[in-house]
Amino acid sequence: ALYGGLAYTRYLGETFGGVAVRRSGAFGFDFGANLAVTPDISLTAGVAFDFEDGFTVDGWRIGGSARTI
Repeated sequence: ALYGGLAYTRYLGETFGGVAVRRSGAFGFDFGANLAVTPDISLTAGVAFDFEDGFTVDGWRIGGSARTI
């Protein structure tokens, strides 16, 4: 069996000590396969990726805060 998926996560803004901190949304996808070897044993292999654009603090974008997981 083959599987796959797409995802989007939206973060709500927060305020810490009067400073507004906001994370960008994260996009992700995954795919993989399941193989039934015997009635009692199966193998699974898959890959998942998430991409996040970064942080802003009081409207200023923080360099280097983008990430791929």
